[in-house]
Amino acid sequence: MKFSKKISEMQQAVLLFDSVLFTFKTLYECRLLKNGAIILRDVCDDLVNKQLLLKVNRGTGYSTKAVKIYIKALPNQKSNFEYQQFMMALASLGNSCVTMSSILESCKTIKYVSKKRPVEKIFEILNQPQYKILNLDLTPLYLDEMTVAANEVIDESVCDNEEFIEDQDIQTRSSSNFGIPTVSSIQYEHQTRLPRATF
Repeated sequence: MKFSKKISEMQQAVLLFDSVLFTFKTLYECRLLKNGAIILRDVCDDLVNKQLLLKVNRGTGYSTKAVKIYIKALPNQKSNFEYQQFMMALASLGNSCVTMSSILESCKTIKYVSKKRPVEKIFEILNQPQYKILNLDLTPLYLDEMTVAANEVIDESVCDNEEFIEDQDIQTRSSSNFGIPTVSSIQYEHQTRLPRATF
């Protein structure tokens, strides 16, 4: 009984998590879900089987470590069939706190933490009518990629500056080694040749 209560609490926390999509790493923001990490995958997969969540197994593509992205499976409300199926799935949870209204309220934002942009499949899902009406800001899905790109530009700028300083240092040392007067030696020589003041 205690275990089934824990499952119900975790289901509620997942479905009412403040984001329309998430990864496991994102869900760990919730203390309850982080403490139940050992069964979190099973809880999410059960919600997928109930058609309350959608799962994209390689949400960031094949060139990176496999990252699962879950999306709340909102029904197209213009389709009576989809709507009825969704309501029946919600009823099967036996949790009065998890309603169509409460789920929609939790779908107004996107929390996404990854070094890679999601695959095109994610954008195709979010482009469906039931998600379009949410007027979601998709910026977080691009943010980390933009940050990485900006950091690369900064790194290149730093490297260029370091190379310039190093080149200048090499030129100065080379001039000294081959008897070519440097700026400092010219200034010193000029100072020693100044006529002495007479009184």
